[in-house]
Amino acid sequence: MVGLYRRFSRALRGSRASLSQLSTAHEPCPRNTPSPRHKVKLQYDGCASGAWVKTTAILIAFASLPFFSAININFDSAKPGELPPGWTSTFTTQGAPPRWVVLHDPNAPSRPNVLAQDSGQGALLRFPMCLFDRVTCLDGDVSVKLKILSGRDGQDAGVVFRAADSTHYYLVRASAREHNIVMFRVTDGRFEAIPVKGAPAGTVGVRHPIKVGDWNLLRVTYKGSQTTVYFDHRRVFDAFDSAPKTPGRAGVWTKADTVAYFDDFRIDKKR
Repeated sequence: MVGLYRRFSRALRGSRASLSQLSTAHEPCPRNTPSPRHKVKLQYDGCASGAWVKTTAILIAFASLPFFSAININFDSAKPGELPPGWTSTFTTQGAPPRWVVLHDPNAPSRPNVLAQDSGQGALLRFPMCLFDRVTCLDGDVSVKLKILSGRDGQDAGVVFRAADSTHYYLVRASAREHNIVMFRVTDGRFEAIPVKGAPAGTVGVRHPIKVGDWNLLRVTYKGSQTTVYFDHRRVFDAFDSAPKTPGRAGVWTKADTVAYFDDFRIDKKR
């Protein structure tokens, strides 16, 4: 799209220059000049009608490309104590259902509200998720600010993307207990770690300090087989996965009995 935009800008500047010259010369187009409807396929020769046809054709082509606008959600307009509209609460494998609700947090990055998973009870293999229903994409850019508060069996929180359902999705999670950031592919509820580019064989994710009670920004960009992960605006790793990809939703995730807050969720659909 960037390349097309540049070509459009150059063509538009050329059209303006040609029209400016015509305004002083007042010379009509030659009689043998092809009609405007053919000028789209030919090199522009300086004729005003050709300029407008070429510019119009580029404008139409540019406008016909898919355009998506990023969605930002800070939960401040949602009613406290309830699941925000447009979101689905679910979980992977077993255990009691999670409790995803909007809560007040005076320390929220964008006060006053956050999205919280505040159920402090859950089996070790319970993985609560809250999925944003209004965007489904194959490639995108998702980010969220998260704060891990507590957990006996888990102190993990992250973002999911390409989620077909609660048992098929991709995940990047940060762990305050293991002090690392790891990407997973989840298929039929089974977790498989995706190797990090350039990491020694057999390693999982990357080591990174994560503190309970701190707000952090986790961002994931994904296109085709490549995923890039950022933590607090710093690029921490790239990962490649050749498995077939399908479009899906994005959202937030926790593990077991982890209590965590989320704010400033952002999803930018690319494809």
